[in-house]
Amino acid sequence: MLQPPGLEGNSVFLKPNSNTADPAPAATDPILLEALVLDELERDEWRHVAAEGTHWPRGYAFARPALDAGAVVNTCCLKTHRFGGQFTLSLKNTVGLVAKTVPVDSHNYMADLHSSPHQRRMIAEVNQACTPALVLLDAVEAFVDGGPDRGTIARPNVILAGTDRVAVDVVGIALLRLMGTTAALSRGSIWDLEQIQRAVELNLGVDSAERIDIVTADMPGQTMADQLRRLLDKAPEA
Repeated sequence: MLQPPGLEGNSVFLKPNSNTADPAPAATDPILLEALVLDELERDEWRHVAAEGTHWPRGYAFARPALDAGAVVNTCCLKTHRFGGQFTLSLKNTVGLVAKTVPVDSHNYMADLHSSPHQRRMIAEVNQACTPALVLLDAVEAFVDGGPDRGTIARPNVILAGTDRVAVDVVGIALLRLMGTTAALSRGSIWDLEQIQRAVELNLGVDSAERIDIVTADMPGQTMADQLRRLLDKAPEA
């Protein structure tokens, strides 16, 4: 059984996917979790992270409640992103802990993100601020195109759990490929996608398929794991 370090005896911050008010897979299912709201935080409840070493022109403001918690659990969904992100899994879910604006400061950090040609690298970079103890990816249903709020729904009937966010995202992308997904996510190696590539550069998680173990509880799960394993390392065949 998965035993994430840092949970026992600590306060735990749960980060749901609450991008929209739409039902899952657009957002974390309310039956699973009541979404947290960060919009009301005061100025001193945001920590500014400097721009140095990132593609954020003025750095970014990150929610202190997540930083001050004994452990963070990142609960995300499996879906594509029809705008600049291409996909929105655990790395992208962390962007929800970055302020759009901070009280008494008119600068719009989300405008920096959404207008940048380096958007996918910036998504990975905010993950330097906080390391989750556990990632839970709800892939019972998924958007295999469109997203983040609407798209074509597939039903993998899977939940991924892991302590390495890069590994979870790589396996999640393999699952999207297995279901049939967008051209942007289907080309080349998963490891060459900018979010993943930048996350590896920043040592946020595993750097190769050989370092990923997929553990399942039954034969149907093992069959899917074998299919996913074949997609982790190499580019899809033409």
